[in-house]
This record gives sequence, structure tokens and C-alpha cells, in this order.
Amino acid sequence: MLNEMVLHSVCLTEHAKKVGFRRLIEKFRKNMIYNSLDTKRIRKLMKSPGQLRLVQDDDWKIRPTAA
Repeated sequence: MLNEMVLHSVCLTEHAKKVGFRRLIEKFRKNMIYNSLDTKRIRKLMKSPGQLRLVQDDDWKIRPTAA
């Protein structure tokens, strides 16, 4: 799941390139284990409209409509 998110997410792709995929997995795991959920923030985010954009092309940086 994490691999697919990185492959199709602009922000995660850039972060994985910067820190490396292994480090990204380590950070993700530590956050899932040791951090508690901020339920107030989650409720606030659920009330506001949001949008998830996925990258579908390899050349997303040069195509203005891709991301």
C-alpha cells in the first residue's frame, strides 16, 4: 500500500527521493506505532472538503495537467 501511495503521490514521491524508500518506511512505521492520533484535527479535516490527487504519468512534472 505504501509503495503504491509513493508511486502515485506527488508529495510522497518527492519525499521518498529525498530520504530514500527504506527511511520513509521506517518513519511511517514509527509514526504508526508511537504517535497517538489527533482526533480533534481529524474531525476538523473531515468537515472540510479535501482532494487526493494521484499521479498517473511518468512525466507529471513537465505536463501541467498531470498533477
